[in-house]
Amino acid sequence: MQLGIRQHGDSVLHDFVRGLPTTLRTRLDQMWWPGSWVPDVVVCNSEPGAWSVPRPMYQTAPCPPQGVKYKIGRTVFETDRIPSGWPSRLNQMDEIWVPSPFSVEIFKAAGVTVPVLAMPEPVDTNFFKPGGKSELLQPEYPVKFLSVFKWERRKVCTMT
Repeated sequence: MQLGIRQHGDSVLHDFVRGLPTTLRTRLDQMWWPGSWVPDVVVCNSEPGAWSVPRPMYQTAPCPPQGVKYKIGRTVFETDRIPSGWPSRLNQMDEIWVPSPFSVEIFKAAGVTVPVLAMPEPVDTNFFKPGGKSELLQPEYPVKFLSVFKWERRKVCTMT
């Protein structure tokens, strides 16, 4: 089986990629999809406006590309309803992956008729381990929390 990856949706975080271990960076380079073959299955991991169903709503790499046999949309929306217009785009995929059973119910209630499956977010349990030696777990830090998300300018709240 041939497996490939391709950047889609948001821009590449080059500093993050450069910081990966050499063996992982090398493997990612080997898997980079050249676009000269059409995969049988594709996972579009972004918000539905970026999907080519039939056209993305803004400039991005095509996902799913033409000719794919099975299209999976992986997306997240953390509220009790999804934006209007999403169900019609979601229903053009073969299945949808969301991070929780709560999201499954929200997406189905909004009119998503293709299968919606809960696929939890991964967490590196070797790094985020109770009792670990993380600097942030030391007693002088009274509040501890873990957040798994992409930190970017649009998510920053500024107080004036």
